[in-house]
Parts: sequence; structure tokens; C-alpha cells
Amino acid sequence: MRVARGLGAAVGATGVASLVGLAACAQLLGVEDVQQKDAGTDVTMDAHRNDAGTDARMDARADATQPHDAGVDVSARETGPDVAPGSTRCLPNGRGMETFERDGGWIPSACSGLKPVCIGSQCQCEPGETYCDGQTFNRCILSPGATDGGLDGGPPTWATAQDCPGGCTLAGCGPVPPSCTPVVPVSTTADGVSTCPSGAGSCCLSNEIPAGSYRFDFDGITSVVSFPPTSVSGFRLDDFEVTVGRFREFVTALTTDAGAWLPEPGSGKHSHLNGGQGLAIEPIDSAAFESGWEPAWNSDLMALRSSAKSSNSPLFCADLATWTNNADTNESQPINCITWVEAYAFCIWDGGFLPSEAEWNYAAAGGDDQRYYPWSPSYATQRTLDHYDVDAGCKNANFTPGSPCLAATEPVGSVPDGGARWAQSDMGGNVVEWVLDVYSPNSVPSCDNCALLTAPDGGDAAVRGQRGGSFVSDSNGIRGAFRGRSPAFERSPVAGVRCARVP
Repeated sequence: MRVARGLGAAVGATGVASLVGLAACAQLLGVEDVQQKDAGTDVTMDAHRNDAGTDARMDARADATQPHDAGVDVSARETGPDVAPGSTRCLPNGRGMETFERDGGWIPSACSGLKPVCIGSQCQCEPGETYCDGQTFNRCILSPGATDGGLDGGPPTWATAQDCPGGCTLAGCGPVPPSCTPVVPVSTTADGVSTCPSGAGSCCLSNEIPAGSYRFDFDGITSVVSFPPTSVSGFRLDDFEVTVGRFREFVTALTTDAGAWLPEPGSGKHSHLNGGQGLAIEPIDSAAFESGWEPAWNSDLMALRSSAKSSNSPLFCADLATWTNNADTNESQPINCITWVEAYAFCIWDGGFLPSEAEWNYAAAGGDDQRYYPWSPSYATQRTLDHYDVDAGCKNANFTPGSPCLAATEPVGSVPDGGARWAQSDMGGNVVEWVLDVYSPNSVPSCDNCALLTAPDGGDAAVRGQRGGSFVSDSNGIRGAFRGRSPAFERSPVAGVRCARVP
């Protein structure tokens, strides 16, 4: 049984009263779900597709079994006595090879593994390609003495360049976020899910989310409206919700005597998209892109700066607030009671940005897995079962399944059985997470790399989206497709943040 640390170890009468108050507070979280069942909608979508790497391997297998090039049967070529058994050569498509067997001729096979290609008659990685294995950066290099074809010194191989304390990007190790100095190591479960140990404070893993397409908020059970496919470019999403320990470093930066920090105007964009202009604004009716930080929001940070370390700090918004004025207390708890503006500013200061609603949902759904819960089987897998395996319990999330799991927050990463496809923890339950978008009940971001940053249907532009559910949510509220919202300047003990970063 998990035990609440810091907060909620003993709820008692006060905790019960707090939960009653939170029930009213939950009205701010958005109980509307725009994905209503539509009997006329064809839900037999192509959600069964695997990730891009798997698709490549499947295509390679298919191509390898059909080794024809412009009508020429390659199995009939070079089968004379001068070809030694065991000789190999690349298929014309470059993604497979074939081996000569004296009795069977040329036998095709697909190259497998990460980014497989065939060069110099051997399957190998492509020199110069990179990938991230968790926080370890890898690059495909030529063996010593090898030519461009990799023949003299052996084929190219994946070399582990270095472990990345500040996060792995496809260009190499990224900088250590300011909130993560020093970096505290995390533990990893047998299935690859990272957990932030109690008392760790930093917990700074940020896993790569590969590019892909999916159906926004589709889970095939509760949310069955099949919107047009939405494409998301690759990005990184922090494995954990921002902790008190990390937010404490941000507060120090706001209040330091050496020169208090404020965001630069226009900062916080998805700078890796559209030549630095960031996400497109939905609905797409002009060449409009996200504007980034607006100086008018500085006043909210000024209020936090002036009282952040006092007993009157706005971070003490309720009995279940996780903030403390004492360092080393509650450091691995998720920070709560923060406004959307403070969440946005923190991610900017920490070298990242707020994820868009489409990006957050893409990660929680496992991309085209279209998962019901972040830890659920894929939608395609569930269609083959006699029943939908979408159960949720306290081993998966900190929520309220009839009775509370903890009736308060718990240290981030405490439920590794609730890990999402790309190892993010707590994407269901614990605290809801602010996203970039304006909340719009009748519109969804259904274009490529875009966000709802205006209120096209008469909604309030000051109301921002929240995703993921919290410790007071029921099983419906922790679905990956559930949409919540709250005024941007509202504080709640159930609201926190998770940052995204460039790939």
C-alpha cells in the first residue's frame, strides 16, 4: 500500500472537509466532454498502425519478400559457380539484403533494428544518424579505418556517446534545466518506466516523443467522434510533473537580489516549428502563429515575487497546498496552487514550453495507440479482445475510484504501473496539468502542429485548458481524452504543470 508523504499522511476531519471543498473546486476543472458518441461515425479507423520505426521494419519485411527491381527477378542473377555460398548484397530498395544459398539462390531478408539500411552488402545503421535511448545519446559511426561503405573496418555501428543529465535530443545532450541542478538520479522499473524516488526533489528526465498522426481525443469507448487526423512533430515531454523542489529554484530566480528574472517578450514558443514562429493558431484563417509571452502577464509574477517566501504566499491556496517555505520539505511532491501564467513562466525559465493540448493528448494516448488511459492497451489491441481492458486502480493513478487513493497528492512517479507509452508518469491523476491552449468547448485543435489560442466560438480567452485529472477525479476524469479547464489566474490545490522541450 502506498503511503502519502508530507501531505495527506493523516487526512482526518480536516482532510475530509478539504475534499468537500475540492468537490466544488472540481467544477472549475471542466466536466464537459465534447466527444459525444456518434452512431453515424465510422470508428474503425486506422489506429492499428505501429510507430514509425515499426512501420519501417514492416515495410522492409514486405519489400524483402518481393526482391524485384523493374521487372527483373533478382533471385536469378549471379547464380553461377563464381558466387560463393553465403555471399550477400543489398536489395535495390536499400532496406534489405539477400544471401546466396547454392541450392536456393538468393534469399532475401529485411534489415532490422534502429534505422536499418543496407550499405556495402551488409545491414547496418546509417552513418551520422542519431537516436535517444532514454537519457543516453547514440550516434551511428563508421568503425575505425572504415570507408564510406563501411567495408574496410567493418560496418557502421551504434556508439553510445554519453549519458545526458540534462536530457537527450537528436542533436546531442541538451542543457541541464535550471530547476535540475544538481540532477538527482531516478530509478527504472523492469518495464522501463522511470520513478522519481521519494525525497529526490529534481527528477528531470524528459523523454522523446516521436512525430506522428492520431485522432484528437479518440479512445473508441467514451470518446468516439473521429476527428480528422492531427499530426504532431517530435518533441520531448518531461517524465514527471514539476516538483516543489524544482519550483523552489524558480521562486529563487524570481526573488534573487542579483537581478530578478522575468520572461522575455515572445519567449516560450515552440521554436523548433515553422522557422521559429511556433505553433499555428487554430482555426487556420491566416498566417498566424503563437505570440509567446506577453509582458502584461508580468504583474502576476510580481505578485508571486513579493510574497512567495512569506506566510502569505499565494502558493498556500488551500489546506492541501504542497508548497512550503522550508527547503527539503515536500520536495518530490508535485507543485500545486499555481496559475497558468506561473506554469507558463516556469517552463520558459526552465528551458522549455507549455505543451499544447494536442501534444499532451498525443503523449497520453500513446500516439496512434489511441489509448483509453495512458497505461491502457492500444485501441487496435482492445478491438481484438472480448472486452475492453480499461480498468483503473490506485496502482495506476492517484485518483478517487469510489474512495480516495490518498486524498492528497503523492510524490511524482509513485505509480509506475500508470506509465504512458513513452514512460511519462502521472498523466492520469495526482494533479491536473496546465496546457497552452485556450479552452473552447466546441472546437478542438484538429490541424497539424496547431493550438487553440483564441476563442472562436465565443468562449473566454482567459480560460485555459487542463489535462490529466487529479487526486479528486473519478475514473472518467483521468482518461486521456478528458478535457478540463480553469481561469488562467485561478489557483487550485489540484492543478500543477509538466513542461515540454525541443526534440
